[in-house]
Amino acid sequence: TMGAVGPNHLVVTLSDRVTIQNKSGAILVTKSPDSFWSPLGTNLSPFDPRVAYDPYNNRWIMTVGSSPFSANSGILLAVSATSDPTGTWYYYRIDVDSGNLLWADQPSFGFTKDWITISANTYQINGGFNGTKIWALNKAKAYSNTGITYTSFTTTGMGGSQIPAQTYDNTLPTQYFVQEWNSHINGNGYLHVYKIEGPVDTPTFSSVGFAVAPAPWNAYTPMINGGFAPQAGTTNRIMTGDARIINVVYRNGFLWAAHTIFLPAVTPVRASAQWWQLDTSANIIQRGRVDDPTATATNGGFFYAYPSVTVNANNDVLVGYTRFSSNTYASAAFSYRRFSDPLNTLPSSQVFQPGLAIYTLGGGAVRWGDYSNSLVDPVNNIDFWTIQEYAEVNNHWGIAWGHLAAKIC
Repeated sequence: TMGAVGPNHLVVTLSDRVTIQNKSGAILVTKSPDSFWSPLGTNLSPFDPRVAYDPYNNRWIMTVGSSPFSANSGILLAVSATSDPTGTWYYYRIDVDSGNLLWADQPSFGFTKDWITISANTYQINGGFNGTKIWALNKAKAYSNTGITYTSFTTTGMGGSQIPAQTYDNTLPTQYFVQEWNSHINGNGYLHVYKIEGPVDTPTFSSVGFAVAPAPWNAYTPMINGGFAPQAGTTNRIMTGDARIINVVYRNGFLWAAHTIFLPAVTPVRASAQWWQLDTSANIIQRGRVDDPTATATNGGFFYAYPSVTVNANNDVLVGYTRFSSNTYASAAFSYRRFSDPLNTLPSSQVFQPGLAIYTLGGGAVRWGDYSNSLVDPVNNIDFWTIQEYAEVNNHWGIAWGHLAAKIC
């Protein structure tokens, strides 16, 4: 579930299509992923798409993985020539492994004034996890359509899913990353913050430190009737993924991150959305949860999963997610806090697109997610947008945009 907002357009990139809309929702262009990425060749099998708008250079950035489980595994990158996504795009391919022994899964990307930074989990072909690979690309060269240059880093023994921040500060010389490090050890939960810094074409990658919260969670759930989250009218449940970080945003001097967690930490019975505000030394400024402490899979209480967070110029915050319960169908929802609200709090959940039917697509595993996106409108840096998934009729999933116009005060 992935989209981004620009001055005049919305760009949605899913596993089955790339759609460009105006801000009223009218569809201007729809292409299959194979068609959109065809300048790079055929039989690319694009997957796990991500998109963002760079407001400082008026460009759209899009990435996907390609050719999974194979020696041809690659990361595909496209950048628009202008702020108009219906116009020209420049296309690039990064080979995951020159030795053809690894493939890359779940690529994510961030950007700074200098870099487009892509991070992906790598696996041995037909084998196990091999660490994270990170590419710091020279952004100016990518935008100029003269090819790409990059520095790559491989992390081993540091877990996976180091998620780069989308950086809304065109002076910051550092690319930050946030990772869910350990959900429950000695009564604490941990995030790990990293950074890339230095010259554009010869940067270094290093650890910043750990954010430690005395409120642990579980990173995983059991599979029960196809998943974990309940829905009305069936005992089939929907998968809620794991606790890896879903998105990271840097704005106004701080890092914001969100992910799904499972509570209680020892034997989880519900899914919740956890959000963080960190300083750039990994200290926790505030942390909160969208959580229904009484929820179970049968009592109508709410589960929350696949959250994304964003913050505007006023330090107002929006967290978007899917909401589930045994009395409703999977629905698109959000929570919003004003900068003046008490720290560590997020007012009650609001549904903006109710689920419409039972969802059991996928057979034994009822897949959902694996992520969502929440954004600030680049026109005023105040209004919020969030793109979330909900259960449609005829055993389909649907995608809905929510738009929240916040007051300037």
